[in-house]
Amino acid sequence: MKLLSFDVGIKNLAYCLIEYKNKRIFYTGDIKLSPQTIMNGAVLPDKPVDILITESTYASTETEGIGTIKTEGDKLIAEANRIINGGGSVLIPVFSLGKMQELLMFLHSKMNRGKLTEVNIFTGGISRKFAHLYDLNRFLINRKFDKIKLSEIEQFNYFDVVNPDYYKRHPSIILASSGMMLENTMSNKLMKYWLHHKSFGIFIVGYMDPSTPGYKIAKSTQGEEIEIGMDKKVIIKCSVNRFHFPSHSTREELLEIAEKLKPSRVVLIHGEPEGKDWLGDQILKSNGNIRVHSASIGNSITLFSDN
Repeated sequence: MKLLSFDVGIKNLAYCLIEYKNKRIFYTGDIKLSPQTIMNGAVLPDKPVDILITESTYASTETEGIGTIKTEGDKLIAEANRIINGGGSVLIPVFSLGKMQELLMFLHSKMNRGKLTEVNIFTGGISRKFAHLYDLNRFLINRKFDKIKLSEIEQFNYFDVVNPDYYKRHPSIILASSGMMLENTMSNKLMKYWLHHKSFGIFIVGYMDPSTPGYKIAKSTQGEEIEIGMDKKVIIKCSVNRFHFPSHSTREELLEIAEKLKPSRVVLIHGEPEGKDWLGDQILKSNGNIRVHSASIGNSITLFSDN
């Protein structure tokens, strides 16, 4: 068996190409064809494959509803400036690997260009160690801004802030994990403080599982009463805004992957049932000879026989 692996993006955006008994199996992982702030778009294999195993995260979402990095970025900067210039601070829950590094580079570039009011940026925890790995490998992967080290961007450690009242006196931007504001994490602790301050803002920039506190916040609005964890009901005084910074391909890009690689069999993973249905239907419309499978927990799929 011959295994080829390629690092093509942030987070765990790596794909694998496996060659076995004259078969080529391509596993996308969390792949994104279009560029982001740090990474250029993924580069696909230059030859067709027999089997394509692809994520389908955004297959259920119309691309018009997601926006682009530019349009969403412009909206985020405008809202951040409004809050900061009004004396408030911004909390951005982020995944320690991927989203934190993406947002750090984005905010840094906007401040450098005078688009974003200059304030202190706070990070912390394992996300800083991941940023160091980005720096070590910046010349080995398909990265933009390879001369800029994330670790050299001026940032402060939120674990050094003993009293969150600091953020009332000093408008700041905090990139805090976890990305879904799970209990007993820094983003969850700060969120509970943020809810009580009208001048503050919480920015949602990533996926929120319906079972998490982050999802409840993302679906709430200023002035609404909610219950978070074991706390009593709280009226949301801060603003809550949603911005799309996806680290997955759009539904059109997922179709593009299938069209370029010309597989005879496709396995759809990592997506909502309606998204898999849409993507599978579109693939079959483009080529009725392709066999499409929707992976599910507990079921096995035979890709090919060893005989």
